[in-house]
Amino acid sequence: MKKLLLLLLGFVGLQLQLSAQSLTAITPNSGTVGQNQITTTITGSNIFFTSISQWGNLENVELRNGSGSISVFNYMGGNWNAFVNTQDVADVTWDIPTNAVAGVYDVCVTTLDPGMPWVYYYDTLYSAFTINPPDGYVSGSLYYDANANGIRDGGETGLSNMVVQLTGPSNYTVYTNTNGDFSFGVANGSYTLTAGSPGRQYHFTSPSTIPVTVSNNNTSGLDIGAIDPLYAMSPRVGFRGQANINATVNAYDNIFTTSGNPWGNISYGYLTRVVGGA
Repeated sequence: MKKLLLLLLGFVGLQLQLSAQSLTAITPNSGTVGQNQITTTITGSNIFFTSISQWGNLENVELRNGSGSISVFNYMGGNWNAFVNTQDVADVTWDIPTNAVAGVYDVCVTTLDPGMPWVYYYDTLYSAFTINPPDGYVSGSLYYDANANGIRDGGETGLSNMVVQLTGPSNYTVYTNTNGDFSFGVANGSYTLTAGSPGRQYHFTSPSTIPVTVSNNNTSGLDIGAIDPLYAMSPRVGFRGQANINATVNAYDNIFTTSGNPWGNISYGYLTRVVGGA
């Protein structure tokens, strides 16, 4: 009898919880295909639970419509970019994929009952978030400027996997393809385009920071040249068995830093044979 009573109480409590909680809004309620680091505030009534972790009892947040789903937050997937402020408010920072289908989406939230961790609650805010198509496109390329003249000449190859960012009213990030080309679909506004390279340093032979304004138009031809930052070594000749050569290496940019040790930030250096020798 006691077990039955407990089960009934648990069932009644579950029903009360389900009827008491609801989603009310997501702000902002729109974004653009490819937009990065958009922070949305999800509000509701008795939806969330604050705890030791910043994401509280959030398990999953996603957008859904007939074209599929877009992940906003996923605890099991290690995507912990959420912060539960109160029982009624949570902030989530996420990216809209570059291949997202423009349209109106439902916002679907899954939370965990903190008292009964095997119980999940599913709440949906219908037709709540709109993904807009781009107002215009920004495109160009990054290339190896072999003669360092700041102009892409015939035979100069593109640099792949270079990171290009647009910052402004919204933020966007893309990587160059195998040909060194990049393209953004963006919303109207004034932006700053910045090029860089993850894991390797380059010296840019043309401006790597460019102002861009999109007003229902496309901007193309933003080609940025780059070369290796080291340009000289002296002496340039040595002999087999020669010891304790004092060499000076020169660079275009401030890639070296001083510190408490004489070698600064240099981890190692080596020579690669390119022609001649035995």
